[in-house]
Amino acid sequence: MTTTLRLLTFTLLPTLGACVVYDDTCGKLDEDGRPLPGGEDEPGGDEPGEGFWLDPDVALPGEELIAGLHADQAFDWSQVVELHFYGPVRPCVFEARADELLITLLVDADAEPGAVDLLLELDDGGAIWVDDALTVLADGEEPVDETPASPCD
Repeated sequence: MTTTLRLLTFTLLPTLGACVVYDDTCGKLDEDGRPLPGGEDEPGGDEPGEGFWLDPDVALPGEELIAGLHADQAFDWSQVVELHFYGPVRPCVFEARADELLITLLVDADAEPGAVDLLLELDDGGAIWVDDALTVLADGEEPVDETPASPCD
C-alpha cells in the first residue's frame, strides 16, 4: 500500500504543477500584436502612437544624442515610466518636461540602417507604440535637412 501511494504521489504530483502565463492585454493589441494605448484621452490620430515624434529623428551608428519626444496634443510626460526602442538604440536616461520627454540615447556602433520603433510604458499600465520613431542612417550618411528655406534668404 505504501509503495502504491508513493508511486501515485510521484506520478500525479508533477501533473498538478502548472506554469501560468498572465497577460493583461485584455484585447488591447493591434493586428501586429503591439499594445494599444491605455486610454482614450491620449494624443494622436486613429492609430496608436500617431501624433508622437522625436526631434531629431535620425542618428548615426555609434552616436549618442539627446532627443525630444513630442506630441501634437497636450500630454502628461510624467506618466511615462519606461522606454523600449525596438532596434539598435538604447535609452540612457529620460526626463519629463512640460512640453516634451527629453531622452538621451545611444545607437549601437554596429547598427544597421533602418527605422526603429519605440514603446512607451505608462504608469497606469497602458502603452503607446510609436512606429518609425527614429531612423538609423548608414555610417557616414548625412541627414537630409527638411527645414523649409527661409523666404528672407
